Amino acid sequence: MIEQNDNLGKSAVMHVVDLLSGALIKVENASIVVLFILMTAVCFYQVICRYILKISAPWTEEMGRYTMIYMVMIGSGWAIQADHHIKIDAIYSVVKNVIAVKILNLFLSLLVLAFCAFLAYASVLLIPQTMSSNLMSVGMNIPTYIPMLAMPIGGILMVIHSACVCIRRFSELLHGKEEEV
Repeated sequence: MIEQNDNLGKSAVMHVVDLLSGALIKVENASIVVLFILMTAVCFYQVICRYILKISAPWTEEMGRYTMIYMVMIGSGWAIQADHHIKIDAIYSVVKNVIAVKILNLFLSLLVLAFCAFLAYASVLLIPQTMSSNLMSVGMNIPTYIPMLAMPIGGILMVIHSACVCIRRFSELLHGKEEEV
């Protein structure tokens, strides 16, 4: 009976984690698609203005850069969730034991979570300083904290995805779920 309750609890927690990460990925994907379309349209407009109309549109370069920054920061959470972030594969060639690999995966996921938490925390602290400086961007004449908000947004998304990965890896370690090594 205890084992059955343990499996029920495991599946309920994993179900919530899967729902959260799945919903978050859908929102992130939609955001990235909208930003990509906006960036493409703005860059196309810049080319038309510069080479065909022979006029300057200085805000387009800045808008293209800011949309790219937001796409990267929003997409970085997905990269963590999909396990596409940078890692050293040489360690895995040395470790052959399945349990040791799972422990190593959990440890590395916890390191990624700690880094993402630091990134989110430091970038959240930076926003009030930027807001109080009253600096405006050159091309678009918007407050500079608006583009800088990409850092805490991306950091928070990475923390959420990293936490989901850590929960999954811990569950796999505890419950012996087989995965490809």
